[in-house]
Amino acid sequence: MALSKTIGSALALVVVAGLACAAGVEDFYKGRNVTLVIGYSVGGGYDAYARLLGRYFGKHIPGNPAIVPEQMTGAGSLRSANFIYSVAAKDGSVFGTFSRSMGISPLVDKAEFDSRKFTWLGSVTDDNTICVTWNTSPIKTWDDFLTKPSKFGGEGAGADPDIWTLLYKKVFGAKAQLVSGYPGTNDVVLAMERGEIDGLCGISWSTIKTRHPEWLSSHSVNIIVQAALKKLGLRVGDMSLFEINEAFAAVACTSMDLLGIDEQRVNVDGGALAVGHPIGASGARILMHLVYALRHRGGGYGAAGICSGMAQGEATIVRVN
Repeated sequence: MALSKTIGSALALVVVAGLACAAGVEDFYKGRNVTLVIGYSVGGGYDAYARLLGRYFGKHIPGNPAIVPEQMTGAGSLRSANFIYSVAAKDGSVFGTFSRSMGISPLVDKAEFDSRKFTWLGSVTDDNTICVTWNTSPIKTWDDFLTKPSKFGGEGAGADPDIWTLLYKKVFGAKAQLVSGYPGTNDVVLAMERGEIDGLCGISWSTIKTRHPEWLSSHSVNIIVQAALKKLGLRVGDMSLFEINEAFAAVACTSMDLLGIDEQRVNVDGGALAVGHPIGASGARILMHLVYALRHRGGGYGAAGICSGMAQGEATIVRVN
């Protein structure tokens, strides 16, 4: 089975609006410490990105303040997001990093913040995500993942390992039990290496290459599935079906025209204009419709696209056997 998805923002950086006024920015920051809140435990990918940024970020702020990293783990980094929004100083002396999926947390889970009121500073990388199991686990392939009971580690409702494990469980029927509550990815990794769980999903490829290169050289892990569009080498003609988001009919029509897609292969069971456009859940609706449509028609590759603003923003490729 091959699944692809372009993963945006391996590091989400936010600061609550309220920076010192421009006229006194340099005086405000000179000789001060600026706190960098990190929503995950030491040793994981988010922590590595944040600390790397912290080494240089102060040099690009007038007054050159010192950046002081501070761990604040809990609930898959939801605790750190709530802290920045509700408790942290609103004068530009605190900023932080948390799950790249945290922006939609108020739509799918309990959150004490409004994502629209954060000032989003940037993203360190555009990354691919994978699922791995330890070499001693009986889960060594995608078929094993689908057919054999397993335990996969998680960190909290809004964390990447939880989101991806539940995606594979609910959409593809993987027999995975989510064991959530670990402070960070590094803690999940240690649990996997000790045999407490079989593996984890949602870990970035760059994290494996930089933090755990020995996994690859010593064949310590099994790569179960990788989410990465550009790795498949597929073309439009290889797709059996398409699901294209229809916030407006023009979106699907323009996509079909630009890509040369036969309309008989697009939204075959009805698009959003026919079956509904759920707020905050369009991606899940589109992907599930595609999977079931492929299954009912004998399988094959399918592509699903969801619009972002005025154009198709992200896409996923799936294969149903």
